[in-house]
Amino acid sequence: MSLAFTKTKQVVLRDLIKVYGTLVFSNNYAAGGEILDLTGKDLSGIRTPPTFGVIRGRAGFVYCLVPGTTLANGKVMIYCNTAGGANAALGEHTAAAVVAGVTGDTIVAELTFDRAQQ
Repeated sequence: MSLAFTKTKQVVLRDLIKVYGTLVFSNNYAAGGEILDLTGKDLSGIRTPPTFGVIRGRAGFVYCLVPGTTLANGKVMIYCNTAGGANAALGEHTAAAVVAGVTGDTIVAELTFDRAQQ
């Protein structure tokens, strides 16, 4: 697996459940994003995938959660300057080895789950 998630905290709010954790990429990146498998991650009382997520790193790459239909098939996409030059729009990371800037990045995630769906 080339994307690992480690839960650091889980908070139950009125209508939401927030799960915080860290992400680590390794190996190769697949076009369309890397699979984010949340099964077996000690997500107390959670049975459905997140409806929203904020993923941030320190190295300047942009990360985007693509919610799946189950806990096992969400994705995280990486966007970076693939076009070169100044003021260029960010493109998706190429389907190749994950760049060192991503594998060495400190990436944190805040995943939001709808409490009513659980």
